[in-house]
Amino acid sequence: MVQAVEMLSSWHGPDWSELKVGKESNGSLNAVPIGPPPTILIRATENSFLESQQSHLGWDEYKQDFFKRIIRVPGNHFTMFTDDHVAYVADALHEACQLLERLTAVVPSNAS
Repeated sequence: MVQAVEMLSSWHGPDWSELKVGKESNGSLNAVPIGPPPTILIRATENSFLESQQSHLGWDEYKQDFFKRIIRVPGNHFTMFTDDHVAYVADALHEACQLLERLTAVVPSNAS
């Protein structure tokens, strides 16, 4: 447990500030920021002794709209997967997957 606490105290989230460089169809170069993927936080309603009191659990260094939604489930980091709470987690995962499918759906463009 001590090792886990030490690891958490020095952990930093991924850096999405890099640029992806590519070529346009006309041959010119373009640079597009690599941003975070659409993200949904499934958060326990109770804090355990390891968890931050911050609502975004340390992800606040990213842009404001990093989380598309925060879904709360009963329990804490350890108890949210117990028999009493796991059905809520399953429902939250289902809701999150449906939302992510809608957010990332590819809409075909109309050919002119």
